[in-house]
Parts: sequence; structure tokens; C-alpha cells
Amino acid sequence: MKYKYLAGGIIANLYRFLRIFPNSDPIMGFVIPAAKNEKWWKAPLFAFATMFVFDFFTSGIGV
Repeated sequence: MKYKYLAGGIIANLYRFLRIFPNSDPIMGFVIPAAKNEKWWKAPLFAFATMFVFDFFTSGIGV
């Protein structure tokens, strides 16, 4: 799948909007299996980008 990180980020952020705690579980649920077959830097970049985008849309950057 060519856009699996994009699709995973969108799905993880949609799940995080449900406010079910802990809300980092969808990120880890996607990134751990995907990181086994990818380069080492893609997993932390995906986690950071997903959290940053979520904070950007919820106006919580730096809070």
C-alpha cells in the first residue's frame, strides 16, 4: 500500500478525536507493526507527525 502512513495517520487521528484514553494507543497500534518492515526513522517520525497534526487541529500546541 503506497499511502499506508497517510491512511494510518488519518485513522489514528480520527480515533483520537473520540477522546478514549489513553489516546496514544492508535498511534502505537499502527506504528509497531509498520516499523518492523520499514526504515528505523519512519516510526518516530510518524508518531511525532500524528501527535503534531492532532495538536494543531485541536489548538493545543505547546500546552
